[in-house]
Amino acid sequence: MHVMRTWAEGHIEIRFKQYKSGCGDCDPMFKFCVDRPSSEKSVDNSKCSYGTAGESGHYHNTGTVNFGSDIKGIANPWKVRFGRLHEKSIMLVARTRDDDIFGADHMQTWGQVYTERVYPTESEAKYVERKMRQGSHE
Repeated sequence: MHVMRTWAEGHIEIRFKQYKSGCGDCDPMFKFCVDRPSSEKSVDNSKCSYGTAGESGHYHNTGTVNFGSDIKGIANPWKVRFGRLHEKSIMLVARTRDDDIFGADHMQTWGQVYTERVYPTESEAKYVERKMRQGSHE
């Protein structure tokens, strides 16, 4: 008897560049999820098929954040590793909440579906700039 076993791994690397909102005195915190495309936009750990990042720390009194190599505790770029890609597309979900003394208030949740080329190796992959469009949020 011959048994053939294959193993594969994939990963998605996302570099966040900037966040803008109309709230200049908010203290935004961020949470991210990579999921299968769906109509539900959630950052709930149990609903993120490929991976989720815990909530970041907050940025103090700002409506614009230019992200560096660290998003208050979340590595940037954020690397999501998974065993199997279920579809050719993924959905990136981002949630912002305003951190204040009485708890965090929901600001926005975005969900954007992306279909990208799959590269055979990490060294062959290239960064492609994408924007989460205005209006793709709840």
